[in-house]
Amino acid sequence: MAVADRWHKSRPQSGEPLCEHKMAPTSAHGQGDRWQARWRDPDGRQCTRLFARKGDAERHLASVVVDKNRGAYIDPKAGRVLLREYAAHWIEAQPDGPSKRTTRSRLDSRILPALGDRQLSEITPSVVRRWLAGLSRELEPATERATYGVLWSILSAAVDDGKITSNPCSVKSVKPRRAPQVRIVPWSAAQVSAVAEAIGEPWRSAGLLASALGLRQGELLGLAAEDIDRKARVVHVRRQLQIPAGGPVFRLPKGRDGGKVRDVPLSDRAAKMLAAHMLAHPSAAVTLPLDGKPVTVRMLFTYQGRPVRHSYLNAVWARALTAAGMATTGPDDKVSMYALRHYAASSWLAGGVNIKAVAEYLGHTNAGFTLRVYAHLMPSAADAVRAAMDASLAECALDVPSAAADGTS
Repeated sequence: MAVADRWHKSRPQSGEPLCEHKMAPTSAHGQGDRWQARWRDPDGRQCTRLFARKGDAERHLASVVVDKNRGAYIDPKAGRVLLREYAAHWIEAQPDGPSKRTTRSRLDSRILPALGDRQLSEITPSVVRRWLAGLSRELEPATERATYGVLWSILSAAVDDGKITSNPCSVKSVKPRRAPQVRIVPWSAAQVSAVAEAIGEPWRSAGLLASALGLRQGELLGLAAEDIDRKARVVHVRRQLQIPAGGPVFRLPKGRDGGKVRDVPLSDRAAKMLAAHMLAHPSAAVTLPLDGKPVTVRMLFTYQGRPVRHSYLNAVWARALTAAGMATTGPDDKVSMYALRHYAASSWLAGGVNIKAVAEYLGHTNAGFTLRVYAHLMPSAADAVRAAMDASLAECALDVPSAAADGTS
């Protein structure tokens, strides 16, 4: 294991007198990176890598020693696959649906043109920083961050596959711009009621149920009679309905680690609304694949006994918004049923439900994300302190002096 100078001058041939030899540059002098790191892999094979600076070569050899000692050594040849080739396999392994189409579009339009012909091992933090700088000149912060997220996911998979040792997107010096935080303005009860009345049955019940449970649209459309546990007074959120190009399928609810199955409390009023809906609109048995295996459930919301397409429900929703006199264009969530999910979260927080529980019921991966989105909707801490102190003083049974009862002195 050593660092060699490739730009050395020629040395005398065997038997040639040193005094008669004239030192001259070798053919490699001045060509390419100067310093060559040499080492042997765990199988004893000779490996080399070139560096522009001697210090970088020495640091690389030190990291090789550490990786070999902890069993984390990766063959440098593994990272020679082009990002374009690796990304093609990665995208094909993603679940079909709208999210995959969006991801593929970002990959094809923003990542592969700039980085596709680079080997995985060549994509360093400095390369990613330059790429991000280019995105910043063309994209809004939210779109830039989403595109960066695609590259991060691909390179994280490459680390897991043993192609590269670390993800260059994960270092502290690589940071996409943060999108300005837009404060959620939840609907009022009157707005929810107006849209629910305008949408009509059976979607009136669907809208009110989404408001009570904080469900995503796919989770609402995937809800089945078997998911309602009246005895425990909870709804089991076990699946979502997705309709990719190949036809409708069930998937686990959105979340990391293969999906986030969860239980959401079912209030008495919501249970009565649900019972009325099931009496007026009997559930229909539907069989769809879930992780490649057929699953049959009695779905609560269908159209002529078949799964409901998101586009159909979105069209019904848009007409209801118009009938209720509410805007149907713009960047806010008034154009989607996600407004009902915000309404549920704001209602829980206003009722004193802690942020960790709200995150669990919404199916968020961590409470930090929930806090960032909904912190401004939480009851004032100052008001809570005042109420708690008044209650405590009342228990002391102390009389308030009459002169101070009205705030005078």
